[in-house]
Amino acid sequence: MEVKAVRTEHIKEMEHCIGLDYKKPHKGKYEAYRNYCAYNTYNWICDHLVNCGYMKLNIEHELTMIPYIQYIYSLTREGMDFLGGIIGAEITERKI
Repeated sequence: MEVKAVRTEHIKEMEHCIGLDYKKPHKGKYEAYRNYCAYNTYNWICDHLVNCGYMKLNIEHELTMIPYIQYIYSLTREGMDFLGGIIGAEITERKI
């Protein structure tokens, strides 16, 4: 079994990514109303979670934006299950 080191700031970042810092689980369930967080610089906390398999990274280049590179992170299913185990709730994504 592989052990993945995750600290409090990693958990907070995962919660922020799915909006869990604004809305709380209800009856052991949480429907994420979003699954992304965007930064205009490299984020070492999120990068660690990418290396653990809990997040994925999409880098967007848009010349009309300032800065023109956006780092967009989102939780993987493994990341949602991991976070759900910590907070004691089943996390699902909102269907569009």
